[in-house]
This record gives sequence, structure tokens and C-alpha cells, in this order.
Amino acid sequence: SLFVRDKGRLVKVLIDDVMYAEADGNYVTLHTAIRRYVLTCPLSTVEEKLGSPWFMRVHRGFLVDLRRITGVEEKRVLLGTVAVPVGRTHRELLKKRLDLT
Repeated sequence: SLFVRDKGRLVKVLIDDVMYAEADGNYVTLHTAIRRYVLTCPLSTVEEKLGSPWFMRVHRGFLVDLRRITGVEEKRVLLGTVAVPVGRTHRELLKKRLDLT
């Protein structure tokens, strides 16, 4: 788990609840099934804090939990109804991790 600041207090977020993380400049939004949490740090810091072998960077601005992928398309992965882009430099590694080669 990790603690994130939410409305002036620290909230415990279980790593297994995080579906994906999305970077926007110096902010990262953690997306869970229930809600979103905004952090003020770079995506690389979040990647380190999550420290899970299940999380993979699929784009320069996105980390996804590989266990949550429900579909794979040419340039994106699906997490239920959410489409997350896959960067060109990450496609081959993603295919290997998902055993699609």
C-alpha cells in the first residue's frame, strides 16, 4: 500500500486497487475502480513506489497493471472500458510480458 494526500489528510491506497497511473506534467493520477487520486510527483517516482512486478510502463505517460488488461489493440490496451495508449518503444516488451509473441 501507499499513502496519498487527499483533501488535507493521508489516505491509504492498496497497490492492488490501482488499475493504472496517468502522468500530466508534474502530476500523476492514480486510477482505481472507485476513484482517482492526484499526486504531485513524476511518474517515475510512482513507478518506484508501486514496486510491483505487475505494473509496466506502456507509454511515457502511463503505467498499467498487467492483470487488469482485458484487451490488446495495435496502439492501445483496454482496461475494461478504458483505453490506454501504448507507445511505440513499449510495444515489443508489452507483447513479451503478455506472452503475445
